[in-house]
Amino acid sequence: MKSLITKILTFLPILGVVYCVMVIALANTPIHYHFKKNLRTVKGGYGHMHSRIEEINTLDSIDILVVGSSHAYRGFDPRLIHVNNHSIFNLGSSSQTPIQTGQLLKTYVPKLNPKVILYEVFPATFSSDGVEASLDLLSNAKIDFEALKMAVKVGDIRTYNALIICAFDQILNLNNNFKEPNSKKGDQYISGGYVQKEFKTFSSPDTIKHVNWEIEHRQLNAFIENIKHLKQRNIKTILVFAPISEKLYSDIENLAYYDSLYRSIGDNYLNFNTMHLGLNDSLHYYDLHHLNQNGVEVFNQQLTQELEQLIY
Repeated sequence: MKSLITKILTFLPILGVVYCVMVIALANTPIHYHFKKNLRTVKGGYGHMHSRIEEINTLDSIDILVVGSSHAYRGFDPRLIHVNNHSIFNLGSSSQTPIQTGQLLKTYVPKLNPKVILYEVFPATFSSDGVEASLDLLSNAKIDFEALKMAVKVGDIRTYNALIICAFDQILNLNNNFKEPNSKKGDQYISGGYVQKEFKTFSSPDTIKHVNWEIEHRQLNAFIENIKHLKQRNIKTILVFAPISEKLYSDIENLAYYDSLYRSIGDNYLNFNTMHLGLNDSLHYYDLHHLNQNGVEVFNQQLTQELEQLIY
């Protein structure tokens, strides 16, 4: 029995190498997507994460760092948030969950030494498996030990495969000449990490099915770890539930749970959905939970006022 275990352990590294070679080979083989649907990367994909990472890597310091999902990079406009002349950078990413936030905080907080973290907390991201966000981050940021830890926490074959593919590309410098356009598909990348969407409104549906976002324990643990990490570094952290449409907000059944969670874990929590901002579903949103630029201006004006009270 002991001999069999020894043989298995001896062959494991070899099997690992073989698997990596197969993943890389299949990823670069021109076959139908159906046969490699678990081999997906999104270099320069939706959300301008590549441009955001490129820009933040040129910075030596920042006063206010924003993290969170698309509500962060589409809702916190550095051109509109002016708090005591503090500099601000938006490090949000598409569907970013607490697991990906942890990777970004561990990577960039020591480098930039921010005074304040604005942590956007949309409840749906806490119920996500984190796969989509992991592919976005692995495809557009540096593959290092923090990326490896993030992939392990997500624990999905698609994430592991993306880690292998992107590490290979990084080692061979295959994407060194990649340049993401500032404008694409109605999105405009703005210096400071913000993405401005072409202006549009939408017609809110008459009814929405009841929404109950049950929290993923992995995401809860990552969130608690993130807040603990920031407290240990004595960084002021402000949790922000950015505005979503009144129609959607009123239909979320377990809002009380998330409000209680944020208040119990964070020292500062701002829920802008309970403030009277004068936002209108038909005028200030481009979908059920994303503000258009008119809505961003209203939100950011109130956000600036709140931050002036919290940041000295």
